[in-house]
Amino acid sequence: MRKIKIMTAVAALSAVVVAGGVEARELRLATIAPDNHNWTKVADRVSQELAAHPELDLQLSVFGGGQLGGEPETLQQVELGLIDMGLFTVATLAGRAPSMNGWFTPYLFKDVAHAGAARDLPAAKEMLDELQGSGVVGLGYTMAGMRHIVSRGAPVTSAAEIAGKKVRITPFDAAKTWWEAIGAVPTPVPTSSLYQSVQTGVVDLVEIDLDLMTALSIQEVAKGLTLTGHMAFPGGITISQRVYGELSPEQQRGLRAAVDKAVAEGVAAQIEAEVTNLERVSKEIDVAHMGRESAGFAEGAAAFGAKFGAIPLVATFQQQVQAAQ
Repeated sequence: MRKIKIMTAVAALSAVVVAGGVEARELRLATIAPDNHNWTKVADRVSQELAAHPELDLQLSVFGGGQLGGEPETLQQVELGLIDMGLFTVATLAGRAPSMNGWFTPYLFKDVAHAGAARDLPAAKEMLDELQGSGVVGLGYTMAGMRHIVSRGAPVTSAAEIAGKKVRITPFDAAKTWWEAIGAVPTPVPTSSLYQSVQTGVVDLVEIDLDLMTALSIQEVAKGLTLTGHMAFPGGITISQRVYGELSPEQQRGLRAAVDKAVAEGVAAQIEAEVTNLERVSKEIDVAHMGRESAGFAEGAAAFGAKFGAIPLVATFQQQVQAAQ
């Protein structure tokens, strides 16, 4: 059961609870994803898996919807061990492990199933290992849907229509590089303010996946959806390196097994959700398609390559993804 409460930094420290006379380590996981988003559901699955194995003496409470703060400050608290675990956008984690920008290679993945399979590639696991330098242990990836473009007005049908428009992005280098090359004006907006920002015209366009779009009901205040599928958007499940080191080897293995099972189920659920989410929003909003053949999009891909292609692990990841097709 998810515990909904506000915690101070001190209260966020790992707790020891007593259940049936047995001491169990209580872990707390924070995510900005809304409660009805696939990522939060994946975190809930991890909690359920741990509950199904009481011999591990581990419990997990999930705090969704940014209850414990935005991603930058929450990641810092996980690094310090003040919050035990976090499910972060890989966009945020890329600030600690730049090679993770490889996940945002434009048009590297054809769909969620393709991106989900890449989480098991050696290069993807090496990216998680790089996080240990910042004090967190990467346990695995989960998936959101592919990224598309939502418009306050009619759906855009060419890159030329994007030039000069304010587009809401998750603030990270790969997205900023992509959109600036296309000619747009990248505009960071917190998830909690996204609905209002579209409604009031703070932004003209939104880069978003269908899962978050439907979770926030953005289709109520927007008129157009352009299906581009130009980037994948994974999340990373992490635990404080300090907290992880305090777990027994059996608890570490059990936690990793719970994450692996929950992530596999979550990817399968996200593949299905891509279909059902599109069916839903297609009844509420105008939908157009725009592929990678757009000249403006090619400029975005070139700009991404110029900035991130020289990172060795990015190039290795791209090669492994392409070889696995």
